[in-house]
Amino acid sequence: MAIFMFTALTVVHVRNDLSSAIDYKHKKIEFMLSYQSDQLERSLRSRFRALLSDYYLREAMASKDRERIRLYFNEKYGALVAEYHTEIIIHIHDENGSSFMRMHAPGHLNYSGYPRPMLEEVADKKEPRFGFDLGCYGLHYRYAEPVYYMGVFVGIAEVGIGVDYLLSLMKNTLDLEMGLFIPADKAENLCFEPRAESLDGERLINVSNDDFVTIFNKADFSKGVLTEINEDGKFYRVHMDHFLKGYNGQKIASLVTFQDITNEKMAITHYLRLAVIMAVIFICLTILMMKNSFMRIISDLEKKYKESKSRENYLGDIIANSLNEIFIYDIDTLRFVEVNRGACKNLGYSHEEILQMTTLDIKPQMTFQSFRKQILPVIEGEKETVMFETVHRRKDGTLYPVEIHIQKTFVEGREVIMAVVLDITQRKDAENRLKALNEALEKKVDQETERRLFSEKIMMEQKKFIDMGQMINAVAHQWRQPLNALGLYVQDMRETHFSQGLDDSYVNQIEKDCMHIINHMSDTIDDFRRFFAPDKSSAPFEIIRSVLETIRLVSAQLMASSIDYRIICRCGDDSYFSENSVESPGCLSRKTLVRGYEGEFKQVMLNIIHNARDAIIERRQSEAEGFQGFIEFDLDACGDNIVLSIKDNGGGIPENVIQKVFDPYFTTKEEGKGTGIGLYMSKNIVEQHMKGYLTAESKDGCAVFRLVLRSAAVKDDG
Repeated sequence: MAIFMFTALTVVHVRNDLSSAIDYKHKKIEFMLSYQSDQLERSLRSRFRALLSDYYLREAMASKDRERIRLYFNEKYGALVAEYHTEIIIHIHDENGSSFMRMHAPGHLNYSGYPRPMLEEVADKKEPRFGFDLGCYGLHYRYAEPVYYMGVFVGIAEVGIGVDYLLSLMKNTLDLEMGLFIPADKAENLCFEPRAESLDGERLINVSNDDFVTIFNKADFSKGVLTEINEDGKFYRVHMDHFLKGYNGQKIASLVTFQDITNEKMAITHYLRLAVIMAVIFICLTILMMKNSFMRIISDLEKKYKESKSRENYLGDIIANSLNEIFIYDIDTLRFVEVNRGACKNLGYSHEEILQMTTLDIKPQMTFQSFRKQILPVIEGEKETVMFETVHRRKDGTLYPVEIHIQKTFVEGREVIMAVVLDITQRKDAENRLKALNEALEKKVDQETERRLFSEKIMMEQKKFIDMGQMINAVAHQWRQPLNALGLYVQDMRETHFSQGLDDSYVNQIEKDCMHIINHMSDTIDDFRRFFAPDKSSAPFEIIRSVLETIRLVSAQLMASSIDYRIICRCGDDSYFSENSVESPGCLSRKTLVRGYEGEFKQVMLNIIHNARDAIIERRQSEAEGFQGFIEFDLDACGDNIVLSIKDNGGGIPENVIQKVFDPYFTTKEEGKGTGIGLYMSKNIVEQHMKGYLTAESKDGCAVFRLVLRSAAVKDDG
């Protein structure tokens, strides 16, 4: 009987271990499928979005320039293949979701394609989609991202990784053979023949090993989704209930895995033999030991009893002599039943005195009701222990903070409360010191912040005086030519009067021309006044009008420096273009409204224009005569954001300083010619006061400053 029971228990134990190992492997497959799919999605999204953030790629997609797109991805394709070591497909689609071009290798392009629901959904909802998707050449994990250029949806970019990558990861991690099946109706669109067919007609398209097909064909799938196969002396456990999901969460393919359990099967036989041998040995030893076993058991029980009593005495000595306060008191009356030496020492009472007291006698801040409420969860069994803080009063009347840990216990069959009390005086002192230190630190931070804000205010005032000097100089340039013209008109009137007399038509024409010049000078004064008028509050303003007014103030200086300027404005309603002219367009639209302080915005414009003018003059001095400078103002208000790009051909920004151009007091100009605070203050105005972005880049010998502001356009009620 003993042999039988021992053997049976051993075999059952081994079988349970085998079953547990198989279940664990089954769950691990599910976890790997989910985890690796999530990893693929995060990895592809991160890397592909980094590629799509390139401004010139999005520009090439907007202009449908296949050659530029191909050159761009030729450079990036090899890095993706080297990272994933598998087939990579990059697919570009137009704004309708139709295929525009595909890349399977550097320089390998294919412009044909077919519509897929996944792409149609991205085009319709303008949101990324990801998941497994079936194409002509098999199953791929795909990530598709909508692409915008200048706020306009221009198409879809898609990257795909062959499912072999996922199967290879799982095979190497889990040591499984596996195959991938797709529904029979989906297999009709494949460009190759499936390798096998399952019980339900599904077609095999990917395998981790050629032996998979041989093993698969011998499996009896009528037994369900989990079965075993014996092939040439080896045993395999087949799992058939794993699925791959598409972008919409629906099943798109079935994953069948083969787990080699030969060693586990052999272990059962081995343990069966071992169990028989051990059972025989066990019986023999039992017979030899039965003679003295009874006396030995009694001796062991006596020894354990003595050890238990010794241990109780040992723990009792530790508790009794602990320096922490330990109290035991009655649940109903709260009268002390026992206390240790630490309680007597900390409170200043003798052991006999404390046993005549209740716990409320040493807790001046608590009443019977409040204390009962604190320990009620322990009394009613809701919690094993509770902790709270209060103060204890010593015999001499001094108070000290304590942390109390309460639990219910039994002493000689009697239910009592045990309290372990910690003196937290040092901790409270440390907390108070830390609180005072934090308050002092906060005060110091406030002082430093106030000092920094004051310094920035002084910087802004200094910059405003510098700008005022530049603006006065600009007004002088603006007035010089009209004043000369007025002088010529006066001289002409005198000569005409003496030579042939003044008739009405001549006087009327002179009056008309002079008034035009005077009105122009008056407009210049108005622009100058509005530029320095303080803004009382943030309000919507027409950004194209502010750009034109700022350029009008410095146009004479630009022309005197042989610098052309171009103005381009686009919105959803109309477009405007002018060259060397600041006449207000007739197409002013509320779609170019932004919110902020208009005077500060003009100051940003003036800083960038003066920097561009200085750069062009410096480049002209180093090149041959005849160099023509230009500044281009490109305003795009077609989307939710308004983008203003200011480009000049002053030679661009050196690569080693482009990251520093917005730092305070940084300048590349000679000493005395630049303060280094203009661009710093401009970035603060745009990003802090107008909640936008100001960036700088250098391209083809040109510096480009780009302002991105949120549109404040309001739809008309009518």
